Amino acid sequence: MEASAVAHWLVTFALKGSAILAGALLIAAIMRRAASATRHLVLASALLGLLLLPALSGLFPAWQISILPEIAAFESEAAPALIEESPNESAETDLSVGSNTYLNRAHERPEPREAEPASSAFVSETSAMQEETSAAGETAPAGKLSLDVRVLDQGDRSDWWRIMLFAWPAVGILVISWLLLGIASVRGIVKHSVTVSDPAVSFALLRAAEQLGMTHSVELLLSDRIDYPLVWGLRKPVVILPREATGWSASRLEMVLLHELAHIRRADNVVRMIAGIALSIFWFNPLAWLAAKWLHREQEQACDDLVLNEGVRPSDYALQLLQIAEGSRVPALFPASSMARKSTLKGRIMSILDPKRNRKKAGIFVNALVLLAAAALVVPLASAQIWGGGAPADQEKPEK
Repeated sequence: MEASAVAHWLVTFALKGSAILAGALLIAAIMRRAASATRHLVLASALLGLLLLPALSGLFPAWQISILPEIAAFESEAAPALIEESPNESAETDLSVGSNTYLNRAHERPEPREAEPASSAFVSETSAMQEETSAAGETAPAGKLSLDVRVLDQGDRSDWWRIMLFAWPAVGILVISWLLLGIASVRGIVKHSVTVSDPAVSFALLRAAEQLGMTHSVELLLSDRIDYPLVWGLRKPVVILPREATGWSASRLEMVLLHELAHIRRADNVVRMIAGIALSIFWFNPLAWLAAKWLHREQEQACDDLVLNEGVRPSDYALQLLQIAEGSRVPALFPASSMARKSTLKGRIMSILDPKRNRKKAGIFVNALVLLAAAALVVPLASAQIWGGGAPADQEKPEK
């Protein structure tokens, strides 16, 4: 595949992704009175849609919406088509006569002649210029000089394609590497953690799981490497508490476990991983970073709503959250879910103490409606052809 064709595909992917992100952010803003869980679903659906764009583009019939110039106008393969063969010249002669020959002849100077009167000299010089122009016209058809200029322009554009093809994956690798370093850090915490042996803590875990309606068992670990609670794992998630949690009050332990188990119930770690992969691909798009940041904030607030729906007093919960977060140091790009992130603390406290806030759990109908709206946005965009003349693969090769 030509480098320019790959670059066109990346540009198409970026533009469609931007449209999806803009639509999701607009919908989430309009739904500001809805529950956090609903807005979280909107943003999560958009980030997942970004990753599904390449697969969906080939599953549905394409439709044309030409908002960009024809691809053939930018393809470097089109340059040979600019060569205009003369009917009286062979291909070999045509290739041998180029802009260099034309320039050489155009810069030839007439041999010195004897002095002539001014008027006669002017007429002679004019005749000589006409003869040079006529000679140039015979040896260099109109398309010849433009060929050199267009080839130079195509070379400059090709350099930009190469820069794009290098920068996109290079920065993406840096972003995904940062994510992988975070994963390795969490795995190290899990590896050096110990299973809870305190019966009071184990009983609090079982009680919190029962309140949230969770039927599968969750492993609870203690670690002296952290000073904040967190949840980690995709298939078999675990809850990790700081070792000092054995000395927490029963009410704080209940609130913390309810919040962390809510992350497991909602599969938030899976969503965070999807967001991280989407950022590694769309690192250049500020809308992607805005959507991911908003997603994480709604994620924490949705878990707060689940805790408060279990009858916990908002003022008590806000106080415990503030005390836990005050002495915690959660890394900025930490891939695990944790309730102690200071970046979202202020908004969460205000939300917890807001008596008018909608904390209702999104029902099946609302979730289905959000998913259908996401599909109605992503699927048509995935199959749309935004370049004039169709996709790169559909462009006919120019005759040579």
